[in-house]
Amino acid sequence: MSVFLDEEMVGKDATTIGFPHLLLCMGFVAVTGNDLWGVHLTSTQTSQAMLGRFWAWAQNKGLNAGAITDIYGCCDLKVRYGVSSSNAGLIQWTNEMGVFAGILGWNGPAHGFDTSIINPADGTFVQYDRNLSGNPACRIFYKRDEKTHATGFSTVQYNGGAGDVAAWSNHNNAWRLFTSMKTGIAGNVSTFHWGTIHEVDYGRRLTTINV
Repeated sequence: MSVFLDEEMVGKDATTIGFPHLLLCMGFVAVTGNDLWGVHLTSTQTSQAMLGRFWAWAQNKGLNAGAITDIYGCCDLKVRYGVSSSNAGLIQWTNEMGVFAGILGWNGPAHGFDTSIINPADGTFVQYDRNLSGNPACRIFYKRDEKTHATGFSTVQYNGGAGDVAAWSNHNNAWRLFTSMKTGIAGNVSTFHWGTIHEVDYGRRLTTINV
């Protein structure tokens, strides 16, 4: 089963986690030898608190810092950090990923892909696939959100965060009892510039730091 996480949703899957509509948001994933653990973070003002909720949820499901091999955080550096250049955004991304690693109690490589290079009008769909060969730890696929569509939806009941997918309610300050999750994403072939979802050029576009 693949997991597709909208805003303020967390989830785990053995192979695939996707993040629709990353505009201000960041798609954050912690990688282990067996699973991907992800959270769809929204604004920089709320992300530390949401990352903390994600970490508490993941620990309750058995994840510990010692099992993590890599962390990933893909976003539009210019939009997320309100800057005019990717270089300025990279400084803030580096700091933010360091804070996130500290919350997890983890030290090691952090990776990211700056989606601003494709100049999306309405955010970017980003998908992480755990790479069984291990290098890189994840394969990353992306497409402008306006050129994708959901292939289906499912209703998830997880009783306050007990399942493999959960969604946080800022209104109620609690985990929701039910949520709707996308079951797949495809490129929208009805547009003129259509095509498959692209894979990141890791040599040119993947940023890696140690945190």
